[in-house]
Amino acid sequence: MEISGGVHRDTGYGSRYRELEKAIKRAFPDAVVTGEVGRSHSFEVTVNGQLIHSKLQTNQFPEAQMVVARIQQM
Repeated sequence: MEISGGVHRDTGYGSRYRELEKAIKRAFPDAVVTGEVGRSHSFEVTVNGQLIHSKLQTNQFPEAQMVVARIQQM
């Protein structure tokens, strides 16, 4: 399972990414979790290429429990 988070470099989103990464790794120890720089004010989460959360669409950061639950449903 590959999970990617696209976060904007200059906004201090790194700590939010690391928090989400830890929650995902606790639930899915074998998951490959990567982060990459995205668009301004973005925080996108994809699983195996499928977008499961977009801060650009929702105006909200992803909640770790929601992300884990959505991954479990896949």
